Amino acid sequence: MKTIQLTGKLLHPIYSPKGGIEGLLIKAAGKTAQIICPPHIGELIGPDAREGVAVTLTVEEASKGTVHPVHQLIELQKIGGKAVGGTAPGKATTLKGKVARLNYARHGEPNGVVLDTGDFIHTRPDNMKTLALKPGDAVTAKGEASSMSNGRRVVEAAEINGFKLSKKAAKKAAKKAAKKAAKKAVKKAASR
Repeated sequence: MKTIQLTGKLLHPIYSPKGGIEGLLIKAAGKTAQIICPPHIGELIGPDAREGVAVTLTVEEASKGTVHPVHQLIELQKIGGKAVGGTAPGKATTLKGKVARLNYARHGEPNGVVLDTGDFIHTRPDNMKTLALKPGDAVTAKGEASSMSNGRRVVEAAEINGFKLSKKAAKKAAKKAAKKAAKKAVKKAASR
């Protein structure tokens, strides 16, 4: 589906039955549009989702809504002038940057890198051994992205610097990450 960028004003957040933010109603180019957001976006923008603030976002081209166009959020770049970087989970993304530091799994092995942009590229320990990345290395990573609680992105890497990562490891990690994110979102929504 085609993606478009929208810039406009937030009319108001759209709430889920449990009180979380599940969407935004905005006015862009003089027209009202509804933006469907993944659950974790509400956690990122909570207090910033005020009526009248400026928003910049990338969305999938609208489906026909009954009252107004309905778009699926791909990335929320800014809200109220503040950079957010909220990405819908599972969207193919390419990240570029320099390795600022290694990231470690709970058992102590490197499982990815954090770029100078603050974005995290998850590779799994077996792939990190093969890649041998270190601080200062230039990285171009392709994979499925989602947002972290700090507004940066995490990519479940399928390819780094042209090297295709172990598909078995990537699929297993993506499935585990999606399950964990869903549990976290449900728990957060239930606590509101």
